[in-house]
Amino acid sequence: MSPWNTYECLLCGPSSVVLILIKHFQNQVKEMQDKQESLVVSQVREEILQKEITKLLEELREAKESHTPEMKHFMGLEKKIKQMEMRHKQREQELQQIIQQTHQVVETEQNKEIEKWKRLAQLKNRELDKFRTELDSILDVLRELHRQGVVVPVPFADEVNAPEYY
Repeated sequence: MSPWNTYECLLCGPSSVVLILIKHFQNQVKEMQDKQESLVVSQVREEILQKEITKLLEELREAKESHTPEMKHFMGLEKKIKQMEMRHKQREQELQQIIQQTHQVVETEQNKEIEKWKRLAQLKNRELDKFRTELDSILDVLRELHRQGVVVPVPFADEVNAPEYY
């Protein structure tokens, strides 16, 4: 019942309200009867279909029992083919699992190798930084000595082209 009908009922009086409610309930009863009829029809249809399924299954069983030897041989071969297909499918799944596991192992090993080389590179970078710091320190000392006027002899492999002092 819509709100408009409710307000209309309040304005019309108590006898109008009763009439509107009766009409509303009659509509609901009619809808329920229609649904019940539809349900009965569906149930009858289901029973008929169940009987047909039972009949067809019985006919199939009888047909299988009355096969010729060639047909029985054919059915045996068909069964073996299905079994072979199932085994093939199972083996295919096992191979896929092995391939996935192998990929995971390879990826893990690659990641370990990458991490190993990263650590080695970081170690070498720290060693280079330490060497640069020591070299800078030595150069600072040489600059300070040079500023103070101290001459430090520098030996070169080719003394013809090289100066004797820094």
